Amino acid sequence: MLRLRRLRRLCQDDNDFREQCLRMRDFFVSCGYPLEVLDDACNRVSKISRTDALIPRPEQSSRRTKLIMTYHPHNLVARKIVLNNLSILQADPDAREVFDEPPLVVYRRAKNIRDMLVRSRISASHDSGTRPCRRPRCKTCTYVSQSSEINTPRGVFTIADSFTCTSRNLIYAIVCKRCDMVYIGETGPNLATRFSEHLRDVQNGVHKPVSLHFRSSGHQGCTDMEVLGLPSSRGGAKSRFDCEQRLIFELGTLAPEGMNVQHIFPRK
Repeated sequence: MLRLRRLRRLCQDDNDFREQCLRMRDFFVSCGYPLEVLDDACNRVSKISRTDALIPRPEQSSRRTKLIMTYHPHNLVARKIVLNNLSILQADPDAREVFDEPPLVVYRRAKNIRDMLVRSRISASHDSGTRPCRRPRCKTCTYVSQSSEINTPRGVFTIADSFTCTSRNLIYAIVCKRCDMVYIGETGPNLATRFSEHLRDVQNGVHKPVSLHFRSSGHQGCTDMEVLGLPSSRGGAKSRFDCEQRLIFELGTLAPEGMNVQHIFPRK
């Protein structure tokens, strides 16, 4: 339901929302979720206008005391003991002020096998982020942002991998230094080759999302552009495309919050 509401906020056009909603429903059906439950959720969200969906919901805070335990079947017994003997706590005047309502029993996830395994890929010792390649004729170096973080409509994204202008097979971001808008793209060839295409589009006024933004009122064309790598892609073209589309959705760079104008939910 929360993902559908997020989709309702992202899609300006109702027809686009319905199409993407069906894609999301089919994706969750393939994961084993009941079709009836998903159809009901889609119908409920489709009745919400985008204007209403964009209104922030007030945070609900609870005064109930929390009993936090690591999840284990034996701890279910402890929950019953606490709730069955709540009257004893409430009989004491001091304890009644703390336990005027039944405590909220909260379970934290226990450590699993994944937490105990060592990663098969050893992390590189060099710093994360993007660095200029320093090649004499590289036109991308002057536009490289060396930050290891990027501000997006959904918050700060931390970059774990390391890149230069010559890095290949990656997802990249173009950031507007004037208004902080973000465009996310993918490339198989090196970053410098792909970014040079964006530079030419802006210089020649090509009717594409990046060019339209940097040539719009209040902007100074290529001067306002920064580029940096996000994650590396360890698969082929489809893997890169799926990763790009996932980041567009998760970081909220679809127009009007960002420069991307198209988003397709990856199919399995």
